[in-house]
Amino acid sequence: MNLKHLITSLFSYLFYVSTTATTTTTVTAQELQVGDEICTSGYVMDYYCINNGNLVDRPSVRTLQGPDQHSVHCLVDVSFCRESEFEILLPLSDDELRTTTNNGDLYKRGWRVDDEGRQELVNLARSIGEFPSCSTCTGEGSLKRGFHAGVVGHVLNVNGSQGSPILISVNRTQATQPDDDFCATFGMEMIDPPVLPPSPVSGNLNLDENLVLNYEANFESEILSIELILEGQAWLAIGLTDNGSMTGGVAVVGLPDTSVAEKYSLDGYSLDGVQPVAQGLQTLIDATVEQTEEQTILRYSRNFEDEGDLPVDIENGIIRFIYAYGTSNTFGYHSFSNKGSVDVDVGTSIEEIPTHSPEVDTMAPTASSPVILGQLIPFSGTLDLDDNLVLNYEGDIETEILSMELILEGQAWLGIGLKDDGKMTGGVAVIGLPDASVAEKYSLDGYSLDGVQPVAQELQSLIDATVEQTEEQTILRYKRNFNDEGDLSVDAESGIIRFIYAYGESNTLAYHTFSNKGSAEVNVILGEAKVDEVIDTESKWKAHGLLMGLAWGVFVPFAIACSLLRHVLPLPPGIWYKLHMGSNSLASVMTVCGIGIAVSAINDEKGDGADHFSLRTHHKIGGIILVLTVLQVMNGFLRPHAPGPHAAVAKQDNVEVVEVVEGTEDSDKGNSEGVEEKTKVRSIWEVMHRLMGVTTLVMAWCNCSSGINLYEGRYPMDMNLTLVFWIIVGLIAGGTLLLKFVEKFKQQQLQ
Repeated sequence: MNLKHLITSLFSYLFYVSTTATTTTTVTAQELQVGDEICTSGYVMDYYCINNGNLVDRPSVRTLQGPDQHSVHCLVDVSFCRESEFEILLPLSDDELRTTTNNGDLYKRGWRVDDEGRQELVNLARSIGEFPSCSTCTGEGSLKRGFHAGVVGHVLNVNGSQGSPILISVNRTQATQPDDDFCATFGMEMIDPPVLPPSPVSGNLNLDENLVLNYEANFESEILSIELILEGQAWLAIGLTDNGSMTGGVAVVGLPDTSVAEKYSLDGYSLDGVQPVAQGLQTLIDATVEQTEEQTILRYSRNFEDEGDLPVDIENGIIRFIYAYGTSNTFGYHSFSNKGSVDVDVGTSIEEIPTHSPEVDTMAPTASSPVILGQLIPFSGTLDLDDNLVLNYEGDIETEILSMELILEGQAWLGIGLKDDGKMTGGVAVIGLPDASVAEKYSLDGYSLDGVQPVAQELQSLIDATVEQTEEQTILRYKRNFNDEGDLSVDAESGIIRFIYAYGESNTLAYHTFSNKGSAEVNVILGEAKVDEVIDTESKWKAHGLLMGLAWGVFVPFAIACSLLRHVLPLPPGIWYKLHMGSNSLASVMTVCGIGIAVSAINDEKGDGADHFSLRTHHKIGGIILVLTVLQVMNGFLRPHAPGPHAAVAKQDNVEVVEVVEGTEDSDKGNSEGVEEKTKVRSIWEVMHRLMGVTTLVMAWCNCSSGINLYEGRYPMDMNLTLVFWIIVGLIAGGTLLLKFVEKFKQQQLQ
């Protein structure tokens, strides 16, 4: 516990003592009554993530296994998390861990706070959360994940049913750590909430304007009773699901014409995949379907544990339903608006999944079937493109209209379009610019901003295209014809729709980061959808940049310095040449390896066979540098014989002996006596060698600088790498030129 935390706890305790006239009485779990004061401490979690089963911001982490991984951003920035109920999660005891059957959970739902208490906890989290990872935080704190708080409050309701936390107020709260003894600060003991005896829970829910669900869960008899009322005449169905998806489950279907209500297996999206279960599994109780001139009513009861169907999760207290109904009594495909899913918390109250917020459901299409006579049947679905972006889509075959809704958790421009190869260039995308409230089609003719321009006005054929923005979300909506002039058509023959998408860091249209883009594929025949894997190539681009930066920012300038300063540096004869050749050789190897790594990274991102050396100017210059490097290496091996000693140079008392090392360029000290003259071929070679070396070096310096800009565009950094690179280059090059100038100056002074 740090000093600030200790001082805060001390003042809280003194305040509590000064405002409390009587000694606090510790209330045990069994004695809890409305109005009792309790104290607790644990991880604060939103009900959306609890109900979801996994953390929204980290889908691989189960909510009740890793609440310490839950980000403050998810808790207080994301609207559908922040606006759901808040609960205090408590660690399971050793006995509970030994007996629990809840998928290895380490925590349990302890207490639920009221709305005022939720706002208190939101304010506290924002005061200690790190900005800008938490965009609504005050900037005074540093907490990124695992908001743990202590709460002193009063019991507001003890009439919940099994699986439901007791409702409490928040009178005092402060940030804590799991090992803090928060309650002792107030002279209280922390207690576990009691396990309340089960009691029947019932309720009703308007699923849409035409459909009402009435339900009752009797925990004593373990019977779930359902009544589904449709305003109209049509078949209707409802069932339990664990993921909100249709396939793989069981539903009760009521067919009014035959007055039969029975269980059906949902093995696919086609009618052939929806068939009655075996007679031995038809275990419904009092199942009926009735129809009047105005209504169709499906009623049935079932056991909590029903063979061949999902059990009612009384431990968690959450029942998730899927439902659908047709447009007539004949069993057939339902429309996009005549279906859905809903969660019922039989512990407290009905919790409906927000239709405007992302849902964790990666296999989202909910109405598809095989192609019939070259035509698609109606299709629709939801797809999580990443942690912040959700796509809702619907295809209406009668009107041949594709409707799109792209929801971003955050404020930024966003775009989406159809592309058959999943690549950006050469296509058309719809881009929404919130500041201008404009959503229109753009041609994607290149990766630069100049290549992303609105299409001609006569090709702006979108229907009801809008872009809206709130404090938490940016939403792009539009409709388009299946066959849209100037854009890809919806492929009715194959049933495959491939999307590309991207979004920025702000409302200003600019380059997006590497992680803010991707592609996805929807198969409306099989009812499947997938987001294409984005291979993380950051490590390869780091290696590419490091190798190229060292090769051309350090080793090649050092090699040139060794050559230019061979008469200045106090080195043994011939050593400069070995350093020159060794540094250049190492730089050549690093260049080949660095470009090879870049080729591999582009293959990872764009697939084998991608064009590597014509994407941008940087890539084109990189190809030229590779060619010049190989030629320079070959040129080095083919260099003409260097002039060397052809006769003995006698030592005389007053004559300085100049040692010339065979096979080096030391001979250019002049036509000293006893040293053969430089050939014309050798002179031409030296000019070409130096000219090619300097040209390649200048090109490499420019490319290193542009490469750093490309890297920083993908992966924003705090350090100015461009400045660091040019400082290193400047020190080596400037130092070399300065020493060379001093040498020339001294020679002139001696003449």
